[in-house]
Amino acid sequence: VKLIYQFGEEVAGEDAHLLHQMGIYEMHRPNGNLEKSSEYLARADDLASYDVTIKHSKAELQLKLAEIARTPLEKEQRLKEATALAISIKNARTDTSYAFHTLIKIGLRRLRDYLSTEPIDPTAILEITKEIEGYLFEGLQRFPAHSYLCEAEANFATLLSDSERALNALEKALVTNPRNTFIALRLSGCYKQKGDLVKAKEILKNAIEVNGNEKKLQYSYVKVLFLTNDAVPGEIVYHLRRSFTEGDANYDAQLL
Repeated sequence: VKLIYQFGEEVAGEDAHLLHQMGIYEMHRPNGNLEKSSEYLARADDLASYDVTIKHSKAELQLKLAEIARTPLEKEQRLKEATALAISIKNARTDTSYAFHTLIKIGLRRLRDYLSTEPIDPTAILEITKEIEGYLFEGLQRFPAHSYLCEAEANFATLLSDSERALNALEKALVTNPRNTFIALRLSGCYKQKGDLVKAKEILKNAIEVNGNEKKLQYSYVKVLFLTNDAVPGEIVYHLRRSFTEGDANYDAQLL
């Protein structure tokens, strides 16, 4: 890419791959020109609209632009554009985790904003928590142990577990609606992040008692059992058999 800049942009010509690399270079280099990055990526996308890696870079650029937005309205518009691009990749059912990783990062960006506002909006926190949890679960089932997704999950758990207000909102929501799968999953994840595996296990066990048909709960309960190492004979297999159905996308559950 540096050689391209040295000898002139005409070297890139109408090569989508080179334009894509130039866009990435501008996005990530120190004091990069994000306007030029946007221009290169748009040209690359015009030439190769089928290439999901280009769309992913465009989504990441919008997320980066959201971080330096001058107004809340501009930030929200950037996040919406990044979301639309990531969802288009997700819906294409590609063999990459790009879309899930970007969607989770967008959700975390919004969650940080909600947690920093006064007064706190518990409803907004619960909604975005549910959204992130959904993308995380689907992403990790399709791409088990993917490093970026695992890192995103750890960041998510840390963000919530470090916020007393967020934990309180999740606790109250679960008391109000004990059948809320996503809240049970995330609250359990927060306690797991804190090292309180007994509490994490208890939350999931109680959730399964009122919503035993929910595959996500069965799978997550098994993952905690692996950590506590206190399962009774046959318990892990029992819950794993209830964590997927033949032909669904819960690949990690099926593999286990």
